[in-house]
Amino acid sequence: MESPLVTILMSVKDGGPFFGMALRSIQEQTMENWELLLVDDGSTEGSLQRARDFAAAEPRVRLIENETNIGLAASLNRVVDLARAPFLARMDADDVSLPHRLEKQLQHFAADPDLGLLGSNIQRINRHGWNMPWRLRVSNVPLTHTEIHAQMLFRNPIFHPTVMVRRSALDQAGLKFQYDETFDTSQDYELWARLIQKVKFANVAEPLVLYRKHTGAITSKSTDRQYANGLRVQRYYSQYFLGDLAWTEQEMQMLRAFSRGRRENDRLGHDYYELCQTILRFERQCAEQGDRETAQSISDFVMRRVVYYCLFKLYRPRIIKLLLTLIRARRSEVVRSFRQRA
Repeated sequence: MESPLVTILMSVKDGGPFFGMALRSIQEQTMENWELLLVDDGSTEGSLQRARDFAAAEPRVRLIENETNIGLAASLNRVVDLARAPFLARMDADDVSLPHRLEKQLQHFAADPDLGLLGSNIQRINRHGWNMPWRLRVSNVPLTHTEIHAQMLFRNPIFHPTVMVRRSALDQAGLKFQYDETFDTSQDYELWARLIQKVKFANVAEPLVLYRKHTGAITSKSTDRQYANGLRVQRYYSQYFLGDLAWTEQEMQMLRAFSRGRRENDRLGHDYYELCQTILRFERQCAEQGDRETAQSISDFVMRRVVYYCLFKLYRPRIIKLLLTLIRARRSEVVRSFRQRA
């Protein structure tokens, strides 16, 4: 049998009706030289039998059955060393990889020999497979290593099920594609925080994965734990990135809420005007130290978040004050951010 070019890592726990669509999307890839390491993590509703049937019919699939549910991080760690291909790709059991996903990502790796980890944009769909409302449908992902590096301070800028990794880049850096099993959520964010220090990252602007949002998804039912784990990563990354200028605990909570734009913003009641002034002061420090690319990445991110709040939370007087302040200081950047949102 021909050695695969890409090993796809997938873990499933009660995948339900979405599991079959995820498997079919792998079979329909235009780049056919792949293998799938499929872990059943203690399914109880029929997913295990579906996985067995799929593996029996598809020689490119190897099925690993956990005796009990051990979680996503441990399941992926269990099989990563079994991979035979020079590239690893992640895939979730409720998402859909578009047919050209693997092909497009390999083209990017071929064009940049230094590239170590590559994600992509996503298109959000609901449980029925329909597109989400327009403002939720497609994200603005940072594309370059510097942009991703800067945004890691505020949020996870890499969508986990879109990732492809060049294993030789990790080997050269003395790293492994290994998750921290103490994280029951945000395992990917923690892994990126370690890898990005020595490995070049990038994102593809084009959506290559249909990213399903539904009530059973891990990101919907464990929001509080994900928020707490995200803060753990930010705490670590802030120390690495900023050193003596690392954010305080209160600032990190404000940054986390500001970047996510979700319900904890209202719950925590942060003053985003003062927060943005703090972020922009840090941006000026980066510029004064000669790191203008990072400074610009931070500035662009803040502008996009402010535009988001102005478009969808304009009733907040402090947000209006912040917008007016930014318009006076950086008119062209604010206009560009509004145009990108339009």
